[in-house]
Amino acid sequence: MSKRKTAGIRKIEHPDRALSYFKPEKKVLLLIAIGGIGFNGGMIAGPYFEGRLAQCLYECIQGQADSRDMLRLAAVYLSVIFFVQLMRTLKRFSGARLRNDLSRNMRHMLYNGIVHMSREEVVRESTGAIMTKAVADVDASAQGMQQVTTEIFDTGVLLSSYLGMLLVYDWRLTLFACLFIPVAYVLALSLKGPVMRINERFKQTAGRLNQETLDRVNNAVTYRVYGREQDRDESYEKILTEYEKNAVVSNLWGSATTPVYNTIAMSGILFIIWFGGKNVLGTGWTVWDIGMFTTFVSCYTKFAQKVSMSARMFNHMQRALVSWRRIKPLFRDYVELPRPEQGLSVERIHVENVAVSYPGYAPVLKDISFEAF
Repeated sequence: MSKRKTAGIRKIEHPDRALSYFKPEKKVLLLIAIGGIGFNGGMIAGPYFEGRLAQCLYECIQGQADSRDMLRLAAVYLSVIFFVQLMRTLKRFSGARLRNDLSRNMRHMLYNGIVHMSREEVVRESTGAIMTKAVADVDASAQGMQQVTTEIFDTGVLLSSYLGMLLVYDWRLTLFACLFIPVAYVLALSLKGPVMRINERFKQTAGRLNQETLDRVNNAVTYRVYGREQDRDESYEKILTEYEKNAVVSNLWGSATTPVYNTIAMSGILFIIWFGGKNVLGTGWTVWDIGMFTTFVSCYTKFAQKVSMSARMFNHMQRALVSWRRIKPLFRDYVELPRPEQGLSVERIHVENVAVSYPGYAPVLKDISFEAF
């Protein structure tokens, strides 16, 4: 393989450590940091300008402002949102690049480990299980590692920005409204065990299905000759049915929890409607106009939605952890395969009295001699 083709493939030191795969990606991580801070930090502009536009519209109706004020405010709003979306594009592109690089380097190290497995290890690890680990588990691990990286900004920076804005508008109301937020995270943490067990069972079933598929394809003629085709079909259907059930349960736990987390996080809107209305009427803890009330509601809604998404993401990371634990034993120090010399020309090959055997076993073939032209 030429140097140009291998330029993107990195040899990883300590391949059984997840952090080792981040070290070659410093430039990509820097772009993710820039895009993440710019996008998530600028997201608070949305609720702010939505509130100002609502207030400006109210003032236009009351004759205290005109359409030019609305247009100027809308132009500034669009400019800010355009910048925020540019940062979002940079963040997503860099995140996708990071996931692809992690997946590529992990597969490179994993394939090298598989090639150098001993016969005993190959027998212990079925072909179907190795296929599942080399394809599905590597993808799940790379995606989980990428999500952890971007979640630092999506959860840390964005939630901090929203929470800071809410506290500035009314810190007492913010504390009341956020009483339900910890409940969503506690629930996500309590589901760690079931999520990991269900996903582990799903991965094991996928490995058995792959193994059964290979066996069914490779030995189809043999089973037909000996009249065992129907038995193998019934066995395959049984494993396929088990795989489908585990896949449904795994996907259900991955997606059905989102509405639950969202409902819990959004429960605080009841306090906002009641006490926020008092603020607008001038009988609450602070004095608001319509724009401030609109900004607070919009900001809290986005804050609660992000809380529910981050709680769900926590369960997705648990599923990725299952995949990482499955492929971790297959990672080992990189061993360079010998490469043939370039430009070597052989006109005749002479082999005499050779034997073929597995290490530690009697020769399968011996006293082989031949000559090739």
